[in-house]
Amino acid sequence: MRIVRALVADKKYSVRVLTRDSASPRAQALLALGNVSILEGSFADEDVPREGFSSCDGAFINIDGFNTGEKAETYWAIRSYEIAIE
Repeated sequence: MRIVRALVADKKYSVRVLTRDSASPRAQALLALGNVSILEGSFADEDVPREGFSSCDGAFINIDGFNTGEKAETYWAIRSYEIAIE
């Protein structure tokens, strides 16, 4: 939330956010900031991050290791980088 808020505060950046539930209160709060679009899905479905990275100039990836486990977090962090550079 803080990073997205900071990036869109001066309207210089548009931010695309990946969420599991686009109707969630947190996703709706992000949309309300303006210059934010939502992509619903999971980072573990390679088509979803691939779509998210399309027409993107940069990416900030934050995979929650407490929920995914350290092994999955490491794998998907590396895999996200690989998908982004495709």
